[in-house]
Amino acid sequence: MASFDFITSASKAYEFVWYYKGYLARVAVPVLFVEIFCVLSIASLGGIEELGMLRHNLIMMPAIFVEALFFAMFVRFVVYHEPIHIWGTLVDAPEINESDRIIKHIKGADLSRKDALQVSIACYILVFIFFTVLAWGVMLPASKVLPMSPEMQEQAIENLLPVPVRMFIALCVFTVIVWTTRLCVVNVPAAMGFRVSDYLKKMGGINNSAKMIILIFLCSFPVFAILLPFYSAIIGLLSFSPAFALIFEKILLYATVLLTYALSIAGLTFAFQELMTKEDKGK
Repeated sequence: MASFDFITSASKAYEFVWYYKGYLARVAVPVLFVEIFCVLSIASLGGIEELGMLRHNLIMMPAIFVEALFFAMFVRFVVYHEPIHIWGTLVDAPEINESDRIIKHIKGADLSRKDALQVSIACYILVFIFFTVLAWGVMLPASKVLPMSPEMQEQAIENLLPVPVRMFIALCVFTVIVWTTRLCVVNVPAAMGFRVSDYLKKMGGINNSAKMIILIFLCSFPVFAILLPFYSAIIGLLSFSPAFALIFEKILLYATVLLTYALSIAGLTFAFQELMTKEDKGK
């Protein structure tokens, strides 16, 4: 089974994002603008408590679409150094890093640029819709049926199921979550030009999914660990103006999330580039 080095992929992601930080910050402005607009619109309408989960996510759909388009083009920029569009205008990419190399085609990436972008955007939006339906149609009704107190919930579960059964169920759920993580990032190999069926076949068993989760952790946790203390301090300094503090809080939060997404997707792109071009062992 083919595999990838998640340590190398993570280090390449940090190096890539740092080298092109100016260009990426410029092309990410429209994404951040649409996200902040949608979030402030939700806040002005009373927040998720007033709107409910479904209407909240419907209002966020424009931001999700812009994210999907941006990340699809970002993957193409990482692999093929294709320029990124903002507001319908092509933004010329800076000179390539000496440690990078321009790749015109990857073996097995048979989708055209147009098809790759369309499939990637569709996959990203479908994943968002799936979790929206899961939260609205399953988790929310279940929370109304189950006892509200955590102690009562724990007691009810203990009375219904013995310890070995609970451990077995927890292990099965954990395994399913780890394995299905590959479906949540299917937009990345799709943007590279790979067919979804080829990607799933190449991923193999649960080992690569576990490596993928570790890779995402390495690309996101350090950013939050470093920036969140500064984030809290800055918000505290702006307490004199609640409205301005709210806007600035959302900008900082979503800028940080966007940075971690970019790092994670860059790391996954390098990982999938290695995975998809590596021959399976035993062949």
